[in-house]
Amino acid sequence: MFPVKVLFSKAPQSDYLEDALTTVYQIHLQEPRGDILLFLTGQEEIDTACQILYEKMKALGEEAPELIILPVYSALPSDLQSKIFDPAPEGARK
Repeated sequence: MFPVKVLFSKAPQSDYLEDALTTVYQIHLQEPRGDILLFLTGQEEIDTACQILYEKMKALGEEAPELIILPVYSALPSDLQSKIFDPAPEGARK
């Protein structure tokens, strides 16, 4: 199928959301091409994470490769959920 690399912290984190987003940010900027999947606990946390990532990427400007941020949760309309299956454009990551 698709190769998956699982990353996790060996010790508890004081702010797991902040640490998870920092990891996403680092993967996006330092690792080779591939999508990133981050599991969170619910819609509010997912929306917060998306907003934080969007602001961080916006602050980098055009110097950073494009990161397409796609939330997925049960209350999201199915047409928006299905966007995760679309291939990322050349030079971008989802």
